[in-house]
Amino acid sequence: MAGRLRILIVDDHEVVREGVKRVLEGEDRFEVCGEAADGPAAIQEADRLKPDLVVMDLRIPGLDGLQATRRILATHPQIRVLVFTIEETEQMAQEALRAGAKGFLSKADAGADLIGALQSLALGQTYLSPRFRERAGGNPSSSRAVS
Repeated sequence: MAGRLRILIVDDHEVVREGVKRVLEGEDRFEVCGEAADGPAAIQEADRLKPDLVVMDLRIPGLDGLQATRRILATHPQIRVLVFTIEETEQMAQEALRAGAKGFLSKADAGADLIGALQSLALGQTYLSPRFRERAGGNPSSSRAVS
């Protein structure tokens, strides 16, 4: 992915969407092209906007984030999805990756790692939240950016 990367933000909380936009405003490499507050709207906006990246919450109305991710990627496999959630279980991270997401970031780590996570996905790498890197004890398959 070259040039300015277009990002769709999916979260049912407006304050979270606004916070993500503010973090990204200072980054020339990223452009927020759209927002959605639920699963069906996420799919509709992905179809309409064809973003490069999607920042996807798991707990959204309509269809949850995993279902929305699967549906988006079934039609647009080139889109890279970063699951951005308060859910911090290894099982949930594994489910997100099985659904096709290329990254999993805890909202608790967002301030420090959101930009790095999106940059990793833009480079074609898989990203895992620091909480999972620590638990894995340095296992290369769970490092920050995994090719």
